[in-house]
Amino acid sequence: MNVCPKCGSPIEEGGAFCRNCGFSINNAAPQQPPMYQQPAMQQPPMYQQTAMQQPAYDPKDHTAEFDADEVAKNKFYASLAYLLGAVGVVIALLIGQKENSEYLAFHAKQGAKLAAATTLCTLIPVLGWLAAAALFIVSVICFFKTNSGKSVEAPIVSSIELFK
Repeated sequence: MNVCPKCGSPIEEGGAFCRNCGFSINNAAPQQPPMYQQPAMQQPPMYQQTAMQQPAYDPKDHTAEFDADEVAKNKFYASLAYLLGAVGVVIALLIGQKENSEYLAFHAKQGAKLAAATTLCTLIPVLGWLAAAALFIVSVICFFKTNSGKSVEAPIVSSIELFK
């Protein structure tokens, strides 16, 4: 005994129609169970890759202008220009002239700017002394940068044109 594919009622052998719903058995193709597809995952949007950015350019950083051997050789004398004030500047200038070192000349100029600004600030009571303390902190920062091999203009006094 067959079963009607539409309503599920029993159909007699050789019957062409379902007596319950009138469905034609002869024209009915065997129905396959519906195939359900899982919905495709939506791809995340593709963004254009930006080109690698160049490192920031610091116009006050002059490290690349000096030879690494010259820096290693004269780092101690360059740091004296910041540590000892005017005396350190004189030492750096004398040794820089003897060895014809542009590296020492650069740091002697920066040390001279700091020493001159500090001297002028100490002449002004109270506020000048506070400014001199700030310049001392700048000298300490320059001392450590020089010992790490950097040649950076001293902050605050970098715009002063003392030497050419």
